[in-house]
Amino acid sequence: MGLHLMYYEMGEMWDKVPRPDSVETVGERTAASAEEPKLPEIPESKRAEFEAMRAKLNASLLRASRVLSDWAVASRELLVCSAFMRFLEKKHDVQVVERLLGKYQLRLRLTEICAEHPGFSLDDAADALTDALRYVVLLSGESYSGVVRLWVRDMRINGYALDRVENRWPQRRGIVTVWLTPHRRAFQVHFHTADSYESACVFDKFGAVDEATTTAAPVPHAADTLDLSRSDEAQ
Repeated sequence: MGLHLMYYEMGEMWDKVPRPDSVETVGERTAASAEEPKLPEIPESKRAEFEAMRAKLNASLLRASRVLSDWAVASRELLVCSAFMRFLEKKHDVQVVERLLGKYQLRLRLTEICAEHPGFSLDDAADALTDALRYVVLLSGESYSGVVRLWVRDMRINGYALDRVENRWPQRRGIVTVWLTPHRRAFQVHFHTADSYESACVFDKFGAVDEATTTAAPVPHAADTLDLSRSDEAQ
């Protein structure tokens, strides 16, 4: 059934891709490509289970779309982005990558949260979601700690509340912060150097950071002791 669900998903995504009104065909179809591939029929004993799984996929995709719509209301995502752009105008050694996740990425996150919390509904997972909007801020190692302090200070001045901080130096590298907008929408800001971002990507993909990558991502001065949860630390 996994193959059938994958085929269904690919078809659903393909239907969302804009295509031209007509396509010019070059050459003749060969015997190898003359017949469309077909999956074997789902056994009748598995049909109800398949339909339930497909309905669950559709429901989670719909909930992910609602998360995106919530961020679009009153241009909430653009307001956060504007605050970032104002800060970037002050600092020329800062780069921001990644922003609002796509609906298929969001559906995966909702599914992961439900798996981590048995009994959670999709609405519960959406309420617990903090990384639908996620910024990764890349800083130079020399100015890392000072710029992070300034960034946190400016975010607070602009009306954003720092909800949670996870300082991952030196094990996983980087600092992950969770912020609340004035409308109580949660989003994440990750502070990295270019090397630590690479280490974090390796960890997220493989579950561990190899020795070579760890060595290539030195800890910026005072980054591992930076305590942003204290308001006086961000002044």
